[in-house]
Amino acid sequence: MKGPKQLFALGLLVVLSACGAGGDDGDAAGTLPNCSANQCPEDIPYAELAAGQDGSYTNSRSFMVVKTAEAFETLWTENDELGDLPSVDFEKQMVVAVFYGETDSSGYNIHVVAIEDHGNELVVDLVLSTPANFDHCQHLTVVTRPYQFVALTRSENNIQFRSHIEEQQDCD
Repeated sequence: MKGPKQLFALGLLVVLSACGAGGDDGDAAGTLPNCSANQCPEDIPYAELAAGQDGSYTNSRSFMVVKTAEAFETLWTENDELGDLPSVDFEKQMVVAVFYGETDSSGYNIHVVAIEDHGNELVVDLVLSTPANFDHCQHLTVVTRPYQFVALTRSENNIQFRSHIEEQQDCD
């Protein structure tokens, strides 16, 4: 009988090899192979509306989808540092707002790194950055609440958020 690690490795191999099943080995530059539309997700373009370190909307980690002008205006005005409300056509677009939550030092951040259409759902990939943990790094002892707002084409599909935590590799 196979153990859980062996079954996981086998499952991962099957998933990874499925994208290459079409016979295209990618190009000489080492890019991923082309996949059929129902096997590999489609990248969805998005535009950053705002990002910063002092989002005052919430003290806890939150990921939100905003589909109305009224909800967007309320959320935007609850964040003190954002300034003028950007123009968003909610008949054609929607907004994703992500909040890291309250932290007790500098060096934390949150970024949308990709949005993918998986057919029946959109997946928003996030990176949650944490400060580098080196003895020579200086971090300010200050409350921060990192956030980001992005606009993308409106979709009625379910939206999933997938976050990855990354420790910064330098002191900046």
